[in-house]
Amino acid sequence: MRQNEQFAKFACFLSLLISLFAWLDQFTTSQSQIPPRPKFSPPLKGTEILLEADQPESKQRRRGIWAMDPKTGKVRFLIPNGSRPFWSPKRNYIAYQKYNEIKVIDKAGRFEVSCSPVFFEKGQLVGWGHNEELLLYITPNFHLGFLRFNPKKTSLTEAGFVDISDYFPKHYIGNPTISFDGKYIVFEAFRYIPGIGKINSKLVLAELYERISSYVIIGGFLEKFSDLDIDLDIKNIRRLTSLPMEFIEINPQWSPDNKKIAFEVVGLNKSNRIAHIINLDGSGLKGFKLYIGHLRDKEEALIKIQEGLVTEMEVYDDHELRVIGWLSSSRIAIAESIFELNRYADRMNELVAGLVAVWVVDIEQTHPFVDFLTTGRNSKFLQISPDKKQLVLGEGFDDFLTSVYLFDIPETQNINQLYLEFPLPEPVPLSKPLAVYWANW
Repeated sequence: MRQNEQFAKFACFLSLLISLFAWLDQFTTSQSQIPPRPKFSPPLKGTEILLEADQPESKQRRRGIWAMDPKTGKVRFLIPNGSRPFWSPKRNYIAYQKYNEIKVIDKAGRFEVSCSPVFFEKGQLVGWGHNEELLLYITPNFHLGFLRFNPKKTSLTEAGFVDISDYFPKHYIGNPTISFDGKYIVFEAFRYIPGIGKINSKLVLAELYERISSYVIIGGFLEKFSDLDIDLDIKNIRRLTSLPMEFIEINPQWSPDNKKIAFEVVGLNKSNRIAHIINLDGSGLKGFKLYIGHLRDKEEALIKIQEGLVTEMEVYDDHELRVIGWLSSSRIAIAESIFELNRYADRMNELVAGLVAVWVVDIEQTHPFVDFLTTGRNSKFLQISPDKKQLVLGEGFDDFLTSVYLFDIPETQNINQLYLEFPLPEPVPLSKPLAVYWANW
């Protein structure tokens, strides 16, 4: 009898214990279903400049991704240890790299997805494709990989891999960029020497297409296995230009109408770097040139567009003209800076040294060009706003970014005005000085 009572008490205790565990599991599950609080409070607007930066003066050494409001100079720390942030085309998401992972987070910080591509270790995120569904990255061996992003999925998915060694032996891919209509891709095909960098870089154009990688037989017909098995690939691969081998071609950028590509030609013999534009079919090559013109009853250095390859300036042989970006299909922003050729000559989206001026040029030459004067000494980065209406210049001292200058880009003017000159505006001081390694707007 006594044993029966003890067994009944034990059974009751065990039942209560099981009920307690069940309740705790249900509570934990219900709590896990509650959406997490936003990481970014308040959420980002999509108008901020993203920075990979550090705050060396802070005891926390806050290396990672920051957001800066260019109008107020206020900076916010977002993601520890993140690097190379990129806004998506519609500014809804941020893609970035963290160690050997590629991640995408929304601008409110409510959700985040990631992927560790098979061949990505020590690789580099390049950015978004032509929409908010595609990401591009470069492997350590300079091959090109694609990732698909779907906000309804829990992770990024690999979507193809491109190796051009069959077409260009011992060459690799750099600076890939997809046309805005998603039909073409242009990239640098180059050879690489450790300790020296890129050599023999030429621009290559190819068509982008979807290739079904997995099939099943249904009713006697081949059918794709799933949407996840559609990879991206390239075809009809060819050189964009026919320039001699002694010229290096870098930094391709599509015009908004997908008809032209801006790029730079580095002349090793001439020791210069000059912006050019070319049509999609390889015709219509034009170069930008500094020359001496008569303006306001005196001689001044002006800029013009010249047919064919431009290999030297008429003035300032030690200056270079670099592509910042297209403002429209007929207007382009060009940076004039002091020429410095080194193994990082292709790193166009990072820090800008020796900046002299920024030119806005109408490639049809039916409107005057615009000259934004700069200090030319301590430039840290140069970016065009998403709406193409503003230009921001970051400046500072040593390794620190301390202020930004915000220029309003004017609309096209009357042809009777040959030249518009804008002095440096008042600086906007940063709320915290930062050491900046990367910027994206």
